[in-house]
Amino acid sequence: MVVKVFLKKTDYPGQEAFREVEAISTLADNGLRVPKVVDMAQVDYLGRQNVVMVATEFAQGQDYAGRIRSIAKEGLQPGSLERASRVDDLADEAQKIGAELSKMHRSGPVAGTATDIAYDHDTILTGLRESFEKGEIDSQMYEDAKLFLEKDFATIQDTAISGRLTHGDFHGGNVFVNDRGEIAFIDSESVLWAIAGDGSSKGAAGNDVGRFLDNLEHRGNLAGLNQAEITRLQDAFMQSYGRSSGLSPQEVAATEYLYSLR
Repeated sequence: MVVKVFLKKTDYPGQEAFREVEAISTLADNGLRVPKVVDMAQVDYLGRQNVVMVATEFAQGQDYAGRIRSIAKEGLQPGSLERASRVDDLADEAQKIGAELSKMHRSGPVAGTATDIAYDHDTILTGLRESFEKGEIDSQMYEDAKLFLEKDFATIQDTAISGRLTHGDFHGGNVFVNDRGEIAFIDSESVLWAIAGDGSSKGAAGNDVGRFLDNLEHRGNLAGLNQAEITRLQDAFMQSYGRSSGLSPQEVAATEYLYSLR
């Protein structure tokens, strides 16, 4: 069992906890595998009284980031048959993760909600200008990014407000794979960005895609995977996701690019 305590100040006690339970219920109603809620209660925690906790079942299996990390932990050498077999397994799992994410993105959150990402436009533009002034990016990158924000931002906003259910913090540590190869998502609190919106692009489908691809690169490098192995995992994920997500390649590419700018 996993216990999550909500300490953030909200409009009323347990607001975030109730919304998390709503998020878990929404995912389950759409046929996605999530840990079941076992209990909710008010508890005293770290000197604070009557905070709300949510207890869920422990996710079965191992997180995908840990499965990548095991290549380094077990010392599997490049060129060995055992390592090749493990990368094959990881690629198969990446395909299943892509399919499961596309299933989420084809699902709908509660009616009448959408994520307003206009705030991100101004925030990103300000950050880009500051990076340019500090010499962290060159003039070409700065101008290209500005042009993208001016021309293609409407595409991203259309994607974000299309009623799609998105995760919001989609990386290998929040994806579990069990011994039967079944995929489950955890950290459902971040799904609230899709259900209620927080004024950012985290409710856009491409943010999930970009976050996962970026995390594959990061985790793969830490585990000592070579670029060909990392690219194979990324391609397996993207091919599976692209086949059934319902998003055009242009929509995915635009929101992925926004993720990289953020």
